[in-house]
Amino acid sequence: MRKINLILFAVLLFSYPVALIGAPSAPTKKTRVRLTEAVFFVVDKQGKRHVSNSIDYSKHSSYGWSIDFDAKPGKHTIKEVIQLPGPANWGVGQNTTISTNQTSATSTYPVASETRNFVFQNMWSYAPGDPSGVYTFDIFVDNVLVKSFIIDVKN
Repeated sequence: MRKINLILFAVLLFSYPVALIGAPSAPTKKTRVRLTEAVFFVVDKQGKRHVSNSIDYSKHSSYGWSIDFDAKPGKHTIKEVIQLPGPANWGVGQNTTISTNQTSATSTYPVASETRNFVFQNMWSYAPGDPSGVYTFDIFVDNVLVKSFIIDVKN
Protein backbone atom coordinates (compact mmCIF):
# COMPACT_ATOMS: atom_id res chain seq x y z
CA MET A 1 0.00 0.00 0.00
CA ARG A 2 1.71 3.19 -1.16
CA LYS A 3 0.67 6.68 -0.23
CA ILE A 4 0.28 8.66 -3.47
CA ASN A 5 -1.09 12.04 -2.57
CA LEU A 6 -3.08 14.14 -0.18
CA ILE A 7 -5.35 16.95 -1.24
CA LEU A 8 -6.76 19.50 1.15
CA PHE A 9 -8.79 22.51 0.32
CA ALA A 10 -11.60 24.58 1.78
CA VAL A 11 -14.72 25.33 -0.22
CA LEU A 12 -17.27 28.09 0.18
CA LEU A 13 -20.82 27.55 1.42
CA PHE A 14 -22.14 27.60 -2.14
CA SER A 15 -19.98 24.65 -3.18
CA TYR A 16 -21.07 22.18 -5.84
CA PRO A 17 -23.83 19.64 -5.05
CA VAL A 18 -22.68 16.02 -5.04
CA ALA A 19 -24.54 12.78 -4.27
CA LEU A 20 -23.98 11.50 -0.75
CA ILE A 21 -22.64 8.10 0.12
CA GLY A 22 -23.93 7.19 3.56
CA ALA A 23 -25.87 9.47 5.85
CA PRO A 24 -24.48 12.84 6.95
CA SER A 25 -23.69 13.04 10.63
CA ALA A 26 -25.42 15.31 13.08
CA PRO A 27 -23.36 18.10 14.64
CA THR A 28 -21.73 17.20 17.93
CA LYS A 29 -21.37 19.59 20.84
CA LYS A 30 -17.80 18.44 21.44
CA THR A 31 -16.42 19.23 17.99
CA ARG A 32 -19.13 21.24 16.29
CA VAL A 33 -18.40 19.30 13.09
CA ARG A 34 -21.14 18.32 10.65
CA LEU A 35 -20.27 15.82 7.93
CA THR A 36 -21.94 16.90 4.68
CA GLU A 37 -20.48 14.30 2.31
CA ALA A 38 -18.38 11.15 2.53
CA VAL A 39 -17.31 9.21 -0.56
CA PHE A 40 -15.00 6.25 -1.17
CA PHE A 41 -13.72 6.00 -4.72
CA VAL A 42 -11.47 3.94 -6.97
CA VAL A 43 -9.37 5.20 -9.87
CA ASP A 44 -9.31 3.02 -12.97
CA LYS A 45 -6.22 2.44 -15.12
CA GLN A 46 -7.32 5.36 -17.37
CA GLY A 47 -7.31 7.74 -14.39
CA LYS A 48 -11.09 8.09 -14.02
CA ARG A 49 -12.67 8.12 -10.54
CA HIS A 50 -15.64 5.91 -9.67
CA VAL A 51 -17.61 5.87 -6.40
CA SER A 52 -17.35 2.32 -5.06
CA ASN A 53 -17.23 0.13 -1.97
CA SER A 54 -14.93 -2.45 -3.56
CA ILE A 55 -11.46 -2.48 -5.08
CA ASP A 56 -10.28 -4.85 -7.79
CA TYR A 57 -6.54 -4.44 -8.21
CA SER A 58 -6.72 -5.89 -11.72
CA LYS A 59 -8.91 -2.90 -12.74
CA HIS A 60 -8.07 -0.10 -10.28
CA SER A 61 -4.71 1.63 -9.91
CA SER A 62 -5.52 3.56 -6.75
CA TYR A 63 -8.31 4.37 -4.33
CA GLY A 64 -9.24 6.87 -1.68
CA TRP A 65 -11.86 8.73 0.25
CA SER A 66 -13.15 12.27 0.47
CA ILE A 67 -15.05 13.97 3.26
CA ASP A 68 -16.73 17.35 3.23
CA PHE A 69 -17.58 18.86 6.58
CA ASP A 70 -18.72 22.09 8.15
CA ALA A 71 -16.84 23.24 11.23
CA LYS A 72 -15.83 26.38 13.02
CA PRO A 73 -13.08 28.14 11.05
CA GLY A 74 -9.64 27.50 12.45
CA LYS A 75 -7.46 24.48 13.20
CA HIS A 76 -8.70 20.89 13.12
CA THR A 77 -7.13 17.44 13.05
CA ILE A 78 -8.06 14.71 10.58
CA LYS A 79 -7.11 11.16 11.56
CA GLU A 80 -7.35 8.11 9.31
CA VAL A 81 -7.11 4.61 10.82
CA ILE A 82 -6.82 1.77 8.31
CA GLN A 83 -7.26 -1.87 9.29
CA LEU A 84 -6.31 -4.59 6.79
CA PRO A 85 -7.03 -8.35 6.89
CA GLY A 86 -3.28 -9.12 6.80
CA PRO A 87 0.17 -7.53 6.58
CA ALA A 88 0.92 -5.05 3.78
CA ASN A 89 3.95 -3.38 2.23
CA TRP A 90 3.36 0.14 3.53
CA GLY A 91 4.89 3.17 1.84
CA VAL A 92 3.96 6.08 4.07
CA GLY A 93 4.86 9.63 4.93
CA GLN A 94 5.95 11.28 8.15
CA ASN A 95 2.39 11.65 9.54
CA THR A 96 1.74 7.89 9.54
CA THR A 97 2.55 5.14 12.02
CA ILE A 98 2.29 1.44 11.22
CA SER A 99 1.36 -1.31 13.68
CA THR A 100 4.07 -3.82 14.53
CA ASN A 101 2.18 -6.61 12.73
CA GLN A 102 1.88 -4.44 9.56
CA THR A 103 -1.95 -4.77 9.45
CA SER A 104 -2.96 -1.23 10.40
CA ALA A 105 -1.86 2.35 9.96
CA THR A 106 -2.81 5.63 11.60
CA SER A 107 -2.28 8.94 9.80
CA THR A 108 -2.86 12.34 11.40
CA TYR A 109 -3.13 15.60 9.46
CA PRO A 110 -3.44 19.10 10.94
CA VAL A 111 -5.71 21.32 8.81
CA ALA A 112 -6.79 24.95 9.02
CA SER A 113 -9.25 27.12 7.16
CA GLU A 114 -10.79 30.56 7.36
CA THR A 115 -14.11 29.24 6.02
CA ARG A 116 -16.65 26.88 7.61
CA ASN A 117 -16.48 24.31 4.82
CA PHE A 118 -13.65 21.80 4.54
CA VAL A 119 -12.96 19.16 1.88
CA PHE A 120 -10.31 16.60 2.72
CA GLN A 121 -9.18 13.72 0.49
CA ASN A 122 -6.65 10.96 0.88
CA MET A 123 -5.51 8.38 -1.67
CA TRP A 124 -3.53 5.13 -1.68
CA SER A 125 -2.26 2.88 -4.44
CA TYR A 126 -1.81 -0.87 -4.71
CA ALA A 127 1.55 -2.39 -3.79
CA PRO A 128 2.49 -6.00 -4.60
CA GLY A 129 1.70 -8.17 -1.60
CA ASP A 130 -1.27 -6.12 -0.36
CA PRO A 131 -3.82 -8.57 1.05
CA SER A 132 -7.28 -9.33 -0.33
CA GLY A 133 -10.29 -9.09 1.98
CA VAL A 134 -12.07 -6.40 3.96
CA TYR A 135 -10.31 -3.08 4.59
CA THR A 136 -11.73 -0.62 7.13
CA PHE A 137 -11.02 3.10 6.92
CA ASP A 138 -12.12 5.04 10.04
CA ILE A 139 -12.05 8.82 9.60
CA PHE A 140 -11.96 11.12 12.63
CA VAL A 141 -12.26 14.90 12.86
CA ASP A 142 -10.95 16.32 16.13
CA ASN A 143 -10.84 12.78 17.61
CA VAL A 144 -14.51 12.09 16.86
CA LEU A 145 -15.33 9.29 14.39
CA VAL A 146 -17.25 10.88 11.49
CA LYS A 147 -17.19 8.05 8.92
CA SER A 148 -16.22 4.39 8.54
CA PHE A 149 -15.71 2.92 5.10
CA ILE A 150 -15.78 -0.89 4.84
CA ILE A 151 -14.26 -1.91 1.52
CA ASP A 152 -13.95 -5.33 -0.15
CA VAL A 153 -10.58 -5.77 -1.87
CA LYS A 154 -9.75 -8.36 -4.56
CA ASN A 155 -6.27 -8.99 -5.98
